[in-house]
Amino acid sequence: MSPFISEKINFVYGIYNDKSKNTIFKFLREMKFQSRRIDHIKAGFYSALSGIYDDREVGSMFRLLLNEYLGWSSAELILHSDDLIDKNAVRQFEDALTALKRRIPVQYVIGSTAFMGCRIKVGPGVLIPRPETEELVQMLIDKFKNNVSDCSVLDIGTGSACIPVAIIKHLKDLQVTGLDISETALQYAGENISENNTAVELVQMDFLKESNWNRLGEYDVIISNPPYVRFSERQQMEPNILDNEPAEALFVKDQDPLIFYEKIIGFSKDHLKETGYLYLEINEHLGSELLVLFKKSEFKAVELRKDMSGKDRFIKACRRKS
Repeated sequence: MSPFISEKINFVYGIYNDKSKNTIFKFLREMKFQSRRIDHIKAGFYSALSGIYDDREVGSMFRLLLNEYLGWSSAELILHSDDLIDKNAVRQFEDALTALKRRIPVQYVIGSTAFMGCRIKVGPGVLIPRPETEELVQMLIDKFKNNVSDCSVLDIGTGSACIPVAIIKHLKDLQVTGLDISETALQYAGENISENNTAVELVQMDFLKESNWNRLGEYDVIISNPPYVRFSERQQMEPNILDNEPAEALFVKDQDPLIFYEKIIGFSKDHLKETGYLYLEINEHLGSELLVLFKKSEFKAVELRKDMSGKDRFIKACRRKS
């Protein structure tokens, strides 16, 4: 606090005791924004978060909060940059800034994220959907958009149910089942299925235990974004991911990084129809290893596909060549 402000407070509030003045000083120190003007609030975000995130990330997070709390677009921010917002909205921005300084993901702060045009609730205990997974779902949609009659889909490791919800939103006649081991994740999944007016069967089970497989039927499509990040790759990840998102949805042991894919291939022998398809998201560094694994299986048509960043990210496989 500047000596000038301190002097003025001492003058104006000189009649109060030291405790009162300390309260005033504390209030001013804790002020996050210069005023209720939206451009001052934006500046406050950049100032407070500059040592934690880069400017691009701060701008992206602020735009998300701007839309969530005020319903404004980036263009509206420019048009109304000197507008005063109400105190309740200021409090929301203050609370969000406090959380972001603690490296809480902005999606957890808001309580939801966008996924293929759907609003997906997320929070502690459930993985935040990524853009790469949207690409995975789009591959399935492109394949079946003209032929969805009586088609059944199983999503292994459904998490928030973003994949089943998005599939049904785009291909309404599909029958989709989502399974996960996490009770917390399935609670979010249930809310997302309900709020997006979709019909998805949810199953709680440990997929890695083969004795559980007899609880499931036979499917036309199996889709999965399983845990695939090796523990040795943790140091390459951001703290807001490591400190908040569920490790069991992210990581696999370095000694057995393909365990989920091996199980999915084994499961497919009795639970994927003869003409069925697999759609899998993968670790960008393990594409070659996965191709070797699939060559040893009964799958006859296997494709390794890249994501929009040019990284090996997806496997599409069919049990027989079309």
